[in-house]
Amino acid sequence: MAKFKFMPTVNVDGYFTAKLVGAVTDADVGKPVRLTTTSPDTYQICADGEAIDAFIVGIEAATADGLHLATLNNRGYVRCEADGALAIGGLVEAAANAAAGTANAGGLPYVSAKSVVAAAAPATGATVAELATAVNAALAALVVATPQWRVVSSAAADGTVLDEDTTVIIERVL
Repeated sequence: MAKFKFMPTVNVDGYFTAKLVGAVTDADVGKPVRLTTTSPDTYQICADGEAIDAFIVGIEAATADGLHLATLNNRGYVRCEADGALAIGGLVEAAANAAAGTANAGGLPYVSAKSVVAAAAPATGATVAELATAVNAALAALVVATPQWRVVSSAAADGTVLDEDTTVIIERVL
């Protein structure tokens, strides 16, 4: 039996097929997913606080290597629900979504404000080597190794600071 591998396709605008880990069902459509680090060509539902690589568009009846195949989307705009306060233009990550096989209340994926970890500043009187280490750490924090999604629209009354349980539209920016 042939092994599943990613292959280039034409004009799919962000839609692609991948293997999906877990006991997923149609109830998982819409949830955010990330690429696994343990199996090639395979994604899994994001845990709370993880970067979002794509969203589930559909669960296929077919399987590959004992895993479900799913259609995923990693481009464009996605309607979500805010878990905590968000701001227009703010970056988001996955919030706590329901377990695989269980639909989220309201049917939308949950996102929360992206956590940012600041690099430690060097102490006064630091050596050149210590300053170089601090600068390198700060630069490494700026390097974006994962896709980024940001809030572009909301149903909030003032349109700027969004309360929990507000419906938002996010877009992929990187």
